[in-house]
Amino acid sequence: MRYLIFLLLFALVFISGCTLWEPSSNNIEPLTISLESDLTDVKSDDTTYLYLVLDNLDKNEEYDIETNIMSPGMFDVTEGPSDTELSGLQKETLEWKLSAPSVDKEISSTVSVETSISREFEFYVPIKFGEPDYLRKREQGGNPIPKDPKTYPFSDNLVSINVELNKNPPFEVPSFEEGAAYANMEVNSKVGGILNLTSVSLNLNNEILNNKCEIDTSDTISCEFPSGHVNKIEEKRFKITLNYDVKIIKSKSFMILPK
Repeated sequence: MRYLIFLLLFALVFISGCTLWEPSSNNIEPLTISLESDLTDVKSDDTTYLYLVLDNLDKNEEYDIETNIMSPGMFDVTEGPSDTELSGLQKETLEWKLSAPSVDKEISSTVSVETSISREFEFYVPIKFGEPDYLRKREQGGNPIPKDPKTYPFSDNLVSINVELNKNPPFEVPSFEEGAAYANMEVNSKVGGILNLTSVSLNLNNEILNNKCEIDTSDTISCEFPSGHVNKIEEKRFKITLNYDVKIIKSKSFMILPK
């Protein structure tokens, strides 16, 4: 009987251990990029192949991929891949054919490949607007409207975004008038490389609000959020659509040998 109880306890601990140690999807690297070659010691006038291996580990993500040889070193690139799309859980290998020059002594040469990953990221910023008289009556009645956060963090697999409003909502908008909230946004790459913001747009209730968001620098955005006319207190959910690309450079070293 004691032996049976021991086995049951061991099984429970084992199962619990498996659950505790199960890897979280949040810790999985969303996209891996590696540069490989079957032959790194290449004889004069011979050829070798360079492989860029792309592995999308997130089933819900899709990326547009562009690649180019930034620096061929001493090699002549005679064949190369075209641009591609990488859908969820897809792995793809792109290859270049490299031809070595004729040399009379061993020479080291490095080839660098730039990979540009493009993506569209949508997120919502909730902002409350209220009539000053209504807000004052609520406060005098002992039931004030609580202040909302001034900053909001957002992220996808490649970038993180911090939205900072010019004050804590709700924003006061006098009756029969229109107001606005303002925000600065900082965008940072989570995967390194060079971040490039290509476009940003603002949408409210399926209506595009033109010229309300601007890209200020390579990693900052400023936006104006118009309130429209407000009845007492209203929360408006603004949709921001950001298009960006991240450029990542990988290099591979070769040794060119004399015949």
